[in-house]
Amino acid sequence: MVNRLNKYLQKWMPILTPLSLVIGVLFGNIGHQLLFLVPWLFAVMTFAGSLSMNFEGIKNLKKYPTAILIVIAFLHLLMPIWAYFVSNIIFSDHLLTIGFVLAVAIPTGSVFVGGIFHCVLGLF
Repeated sequence: MVNRLNKYLQKWMPILTPLSLVIGVLFGNIGHQLLFLVPWLFAVMTFAGSLSMNFEGIKNLKKYPTAILIVIAFLHLLMPIWAYFVSNIIFSDHLLTIGFVLAVAIPTGSVFVGGIFHCVLGLF
């Protein structure tokens, strides 16, 4: 049952993601009352994503520790610092700066925000 739902949602993800963004912007006042749930939902999503870790992943951790530590440092230290300085230059609003730093600190957001910065700065 869960696998069928997952496959169905994955098929519609390119439509659901922008649609969710639009709904969030349009009905922000309603969603503002549920803001306290955001950290808890993020924790559940992170935990659910980590459940796919298996012993093969742990073997890779032992096999390539330097590469993994470099990637972690890049994603969680260098990219947020870079996003902070670039977004301070581009935007005058500190909330946008915070948003971009948080978006870059999340690995999936790193690809999206990194692509935006590359396009804005003409580096792409």
